[in-house]
Amino acid sequence: METRLPQLIRGLLASAGEAGLRPSRIAHYERCCGEVDRFCVKRQIGAYSPGVVVLFEAEQDARLAEGLISRGEHRALTKTAGLLADFGAAGQVRWAVRRGFMPPVDPIFAGALEEYESSLEGILATGSISSLTGEARRFLTWLTGRGHAELGSVTAEDVRGYLVDVAPKHPSGMGGVTSALTRLFGFFNARGWCDLNVTSMLAPVGPRRQRALPAFTHQEVAQLLEAIDTRTARGKRDHAMVLLAVQTGLRGCDIARLRLEDIDWRRDEIRIVQSKTGQPLTLPLSAPVGNAIADWLLNARPDSAAPEVFTRLNAPFRELAGSPGKSLMARWLGLSGINREPCDGKTFHGLRRSTGTWLIESGADAELASQVLGHSSIDSARAYIRLADDLLRGCCLPLIGLETTVGELR
Repeated sequence: METRLPQLIRGLLASAGEAGLRPSRIAHYERCCGEVDRFCVKRQIGAYSPGVVVLFEAEQDARLAEGLISRGEHRALTKTAGLLADFGAAGQVRWAVRRGFMPPVDPIFAGALEEYESSLEGILATGSISSLTGEARRFLTWLTGRGHAELGSVTAEDVRGYLVDVAPKHPSGMGGVTSALTRLFGFFNARGWCDLNVTSMLAPVGPRRQRALPAFTHQEVAQLLEAIDTRTARGKRDHAMVLLAVQTGLRGCDIARLRLEDIDWRRDEIRIVQSKTGQPLTLPLSAPVGNAIADWLLNARPDSAAPEVFTRLNAPFRELAGSPGKSLMARWLGLSGINREPCDGKTFHGLRRSTGTWLIESGADAELASQVLGHSSIDSARAYIRLADDLLRGCCLPLIGLETTVGELR
């Protein structure tokens, strides 16, 4: 049976969504389907059949042998080609859903969960909404397993029982769980669905202790930039990424996802939508940063259709995955001569802390620093005040005139 490929791709991706695959996983299969589609368009193949799969796999074998793709990419592409053929033959495929997938919540609570998620939209970033609704889904599923058919029957003992059950899965702390449940029950209370107030029960016993990780000094940043070998393609890319982090304060995830269209070369500006907060941010593009990015784009970036500015150096030449900032720092910090200690905060994100600290030290107030760094709350910028040692010393009160004797201290 032969079926048109675009129809198969739409059906396969729809099937993945119905099976509950994560959006990132569906995007992965969509990208692989795009490779299959380009293969067929190039060879003017109109209908998809098992014979096309054989041809496609043969080309991927050749690409793997020539080192143009990795084994992981080869496996992903050939698997997708096979899935398309299976879907064309049977109209369905059996998806393997990763651990952590939660089945649909029971219909008796589905409406409440949907309204709760809608109440968060436009207020919180996508990642925060996903985290909160995920915890809500787990809690409501747990309630269903305990025989609850309505929210009004939930008691404090139920909440405690849930916390006891999930505690082993959160060895680093239950703060995220209790915070999510407090917000969930606040929504239920406001809707009149449940009278149980969990605020006092789930309130933290004491104030949260925040650790002020140190930032890089100006000298250390200069050492790091000097250690990067800009004669190589890797060096040009990493140098541009570090300089961009230091001079703009952008998060590593936003630098990795920076797209070519985000840079306005005429206005010397960078315009992005932040991954963490979902909020737009516009920053000036200084001459040194612009020159470093241009050097990478014109003289080192592989010929790639990827929309991202920074890409892999080896095939497939797509966006940087994983934690590129971590591998970058591991690569160059050792050559820079910067002293390292465990948990000393000298990471790629530490460059952002440095930028925030230098802003405060230059005389900028917390509100301005918060705007430059793209914080959703000014409170996030206060952490950089703790790192501005010289300014904090100026806040110390002298003890002249307040001398005491040994007897007064007894």
